[in-house]
Amino acid sequence: MNSRLTSFGLACRQHRLPLQKVMQNQAFEFGCSVAFISAVERGKASVPFDYVRKFTAWLHLTEIESSELLGLASAEAKVVSIRQFEADGQR
Repeated sequence: MNSRLTSFGLACRQHRLPLQKVMQNQAFEFGCSVAFISAVERGKASVPFDYVRKFTAWLHLTEIESSELLGLASAEAKVVSIRQFEADGQR
């Protein structure tokens, strides 16, 4: 089951489980669904802007732990590349 998680999702789970917290607890605290938390951890949904801040506060993580999560979230962010075309449609 862990193989379906992103690196970010695995890190979230590794922080959550030793504290005996599950996605249901997190979803309640965040005001969202368990399905959404699961989608974020599996890379099916992008990590929302304030997700790591909320997660850090919820689990009382250290600055270092929070920074590591931010790095993982940034690494998995979906990047959109926009190319500019000239008026005649040429690149």
